[in-house]
Amino acid sequence: METITIANSGASALRLEASVADFEQYGDGSHRILSPRQSPNSCGSRLHVGTVPTQVGPGKEERIAVRVEAGAEACWSALLLRVSDGGGRGGTFIVTLYGRPTGAAPEAEVVGLSVTPAEMSLEIRNGGDVPIRPRGRVEIRSLEGEVVAVQEIPAFGVHPGVLRVLRMPLSLSLKPGRYVALAVLDVGGADLLAGQTILAVGEAARDR
Repeated sequence: METITIANSGASALRLEASVADFEQYGDGSHRILSPRQSPNSCGSRLHVGTVPTQVGPGKEERIAVRVEAGAEACWSALLLRVSDGGGRGGTFIVTLYGRPTGAAPEAEVVGLSVTPAEMSLEIRNGGDVPIRPRGRVEIRSLEGEVVAVQEIPAFGVHPGVLRVLRMPLSLSLKPGRYVALAVLDVGGADLLAGQTILAVGEAARDR
């Protein structure tokens, strides 16, 4: 059982509507919303949503209980929460919900990595049957193996069969030279994933 909390920090009540939908993931991490049970990966009848309040009072919180039954296969669906203030202003929040089979092992590989002092582009393929949420770090090492800089990679989702391309800004202050850039990821399995590339800075980059 999970709980979704909706907090209203404003001075007037918010109207709340909720509906269930399916969704699929694109390679850039964005989602395509589908009608309920339209996706072959839908949680369908395995998804149970508790009572949804019709409004959230000023300075108040409301909670919605959700549960996805265990099953032999992974599934995913979404709860769409439409919030408005009664004056035409508002928006829709997408809460993604997953069912994961017990004991399923993740299968993933890093298939591409490029790094500059300002940006990283990482390609990771989920070759398994369950969604994964990799997280980790970028390590910049000298050619002798000394770690000279580290930046965290926040958790991100990758659906089964998807080649996910993650682009994130970096803020690396490096002296001119050549370095080894290493992306280290924990996907929830027994071993860490890693990918590496050469990073050339300053004159070393112009000499490539």
